Amino acid sequence: CVERLRDEIAILRCMGVMRCRNCRFEICTHKQAFSMSAEGPVSAFVNPGGVVHETATYYRAKNLVLVGASSIEHSWFPGYAWTIALCARCGCHIGWRFDAVKRDAVPHRFW
Repeated sequence: CVERLRDEIAILRCMGVMRCRNCRFEICTHKQAFSMSAEGPVSAFVNPGGVVHETATYYRAKNLVLVGASSIEHSWFPGYAWTIALCARCGCHIGWRFDAVKRDAVPHRFW
């Protein structure tokens, strides 16, 4: 539910740090959050398999490992290729890194 994720982000803003839900490794701070859509920094997307992903967008993140090649197929953000991002400590799926396909896109990269 999008409302639940908005509540979680409000809590994170109070706490100041986003962590892996599995091992609590620090990923980023709430200060890195920004909006890539009119809905704000929190959105819900459905992948081709029908799974709903509630997402928040951040300028920077750390302690993540990228897995596989980037892809523009089914990207939720037109003009951006996505790469799977896992927690560097425990391997839990955290989200994706999005890289601009065109050099003049802003931002050039986000998580």
